[in-house]
Amino acid sequence: MARLFPIALGIAACTAFASGCSDSPAKERLAAAPAKERLAAAPAKERLAAAPAAKNSPPTKHPSKANRIGILLAGDRASSAFSAIHDYSANDTTTPEEISENPSGTSFDRTNLSVAITLSATVGEVNDLLTSIDGRIVDMLDGVAILLVKIPDPRDFAGLEKVASQVKASPIVRRVTLAAMGSPDIYD
Repeated sequence: MARLFPIALGIAACTAFASGCSDSPAKERLAAAPAKERLAAAPAKERLAAAPAAKNSPPTKHPSKANRIGILLAGDRASSAFSAIHDYSANDTTTPEEISENPSGTSFDRTNLSVAITLSATVGEVNDLLTSIDGRIVDMLDGVAILLVKIPDPRDFAGLEKVASQVKASPIVRRVTLAAMGSPDIYD
């Protein structure tokens, strides 16, 4: 099974990972800092690797109300959604059965959307949007206003486009990106 990283999330993540310090005195100060401070100053990739196991869920093939993968944002409904975003990965995977082709032949994962939210969105607004499509966050990075959202399988590309259009219509959404996949040969 393949790990899914849509292009939009990958670009944003690369930007976040590139934030490490490069000057020697800063490296020395960081090395002398307590472990908690070193982790807070580390690039997002290192913080994600050091995240407690309790924040990560085991992978599942299909979400259901009884056995759902992913989370909603935590915090007060009126608080900033951007402030509530933290390093999280549900270790979600995509199966060949969840992939469809669009009319031009490009393969897409029907169960994941990359959703870029506005910086003014609240926790309540984001969670209401996710709940309206029965979606859950399966990947996010601290400091990046893009959420990888797992949705129930709409069973075809037209259904995926319908869900994406519903999400895009929200005033708190800047962009929705469908999860384009490589060749199905990657599963052989």
